[in-house]
Amino acid sequence: LLSEEDRALWLNSGLLAPTLSSPASWQLIMGLEGALVVLHLDADIVEKIGQDHPRGEFIPGTDVTDYCREALYAWSGLSEDEAVCAIPVQCTETWYLALHTPNECRNKFPDFLSYETTPTSIVYSVLCELGHEQYMDEEGTTTIDKILLPRLHGDRLINNLQHLCIKCPAAEVFVHSLRKKLLNALQ
Repeated sequence: LLSEEDRALWLNSGLLAPTLSSPASWQLIMGLEGALVVLHLDADIVEKIGQDHPRGEFIPGTDVTDYCREALYAWSGLSEDEAVCAIPVQCTETWYLALHTPNECRNKFPDFLSYETTPTSIVYSVLCELGHEQYMDEEGTTTIDKILLPRLHGDRLINNLQHLCIKCPAAEVFVHSLRKKLLNALQ
């Protein structure tokens, strides 16, 4: 389980940290021999996970994404041999945005340059404009429904994984790590 210091980091970031009462506790996960563990963190919250975070672009293989990866391994107590990290450069929803063509995105956001450099708030807005499921948050703002998005479009994401990896290098890093982990498990 997480140390009190790490648990405080999770709670301060608004994330739910694993607890003893959690049905998916670290003890349960660690007891599954040979299990494939995927650790996930959106890089756009790097400033919430530590005061010493690096400043820079959210690009795979940079100090920011490396910092996020190291934080996930430190918090989980797992190593690169035991888990795979999924670290979308901005947010996971960027990968769903990549299911749309650049022209579709530019029609809704003229300054659109790339999927991974579009700020999270714009990603949410464009997804709403493209007709994805929405809800009204506690501040009264209409935003993307982060629960329905993967439930309704997860299959489409998986079926278009090759194209997603071309559009989003962070997805390619994740898929490459996942393939490597699976191939090693089969040997």
